[in-house]
Amino acid sequence: MKLALALALLPGVSAQQLDGISNSTRRSLFRWDPKPLPPNWWEPLSRPGAAPNCSCHKGVFRISGSYGRTNNMLIELTHALAFSVTHTPPLMVDLRNMKDLAQSFDLRAATQGWACVVIDQRDLVPGCTNLYHQRESSARNVYGAPENPVVGDSFRANVLKQVLLRPFEPLRKAVHTFEEQHGLTNGFTAVHLRALENACVALLKRQLNTDYGDVRVPGYVQFLRDAQMDAADVCDMTDRYLDEILSRAKVKHLPMVVAHDRQKPSRLGQISRRYGAVSYTGAMGVFVDVLLLLRASYMIGNPASSMSGNVACVRSLLDLETNFGDPMQWWARFTGHQAGEWNTEPTRAKLAGPGNKLW
Repeated sequence: MKLALALALLPGVSAQQLDGISNSTRRSLFRWDPKPLPPNWWEPLSRPGAAPNCSCHKGVFRISGSYGRTNNMLIELTHALAFSVTHTPPLMVDLRNMKDLAQSFDLRAATQGWACVVIDQRDLVPGCTNLYHQRESSARNVYGAPENPVVGDSFRANVLKQVLLRPFEPLRKAVHTFEEQHGLTNGFTAVHLRALENACVALLKRQLNTDYGDVRVPGYVQFLRDAQMDAADVCDMTDRYLDEILSRAKVKHLPMVVAHDRQKPSRLGQISRRYGAVSYTGAMGVFVDVLLLLRASYMIGNPASSMSGNVACVRSLLDLETNFGDPMQWWARFTGHQAGEWNTEPTRAKLAGPGNKLW
């Protein structure tokens, strides 16, 4: 049975907040460079194991072509890693077609000790003859694959936490400078305004109005009905929608940042004037927006956006609040995928003997 989109709006102060720790205080505990993950960390019993030998590996998984933009690339990265670490034998992941991501985040440090990645030629050791097994799949198929049941539902969130909290210094500096310039260092609310190429309303209506088996989409639908709002209020982040959530989350006193896809300039201007909101307009814009959504004291995300959902998943690991009810299960609910076998069709395995180099 397919899983429904369950994006129940938080009813106000969560049980975690009842301990007296405010959103702004929680945000002050945010730290870059999280503790590295151990080998086999995704296994239920976390059995001890040796770190993989990335200098002379037995195989590689390649993603061919491209599909979508920044957040699609992050999803493709996590799916490729899930496939590779559970493959027999484990495979290196060739990420040389993800240059923007690799130039912005330390992917080697994010995977150190539990997975092997190829960022550039330095990761390929001359004279290593053990590279014999190659798997390959298109970026579109890797993106659209269901979560790998072997690694569990939290794999993606934990990998994204490792990646997104390891930006290289230029990106880190851009985020810090923006926060300092706009008085955000003591906490802020981040709003994610997405038009999704004018498909947001249709996507959200389909998600909210669909029955999956005998499970009706709970929580969010009832909230919108009670407040006499609809999908357009969510996609446009209307004043009444923002006011309701800001009030429920008790963050009306915090300054506001709007991360957006540059497709709703009129609405962006209205939000900026009414709430005094600011937006980042410099270099590395999409990555800075992602990190601002991640670092905010409270995030008001868009349920139709996979970027909002992924950030919400990472924030849940950091004990930071959002308007998503159960973000750790969000991707399966967003796509309607059941847990199932990993599918990388079309794939092709190649045998590379002496003189048949893979690169």
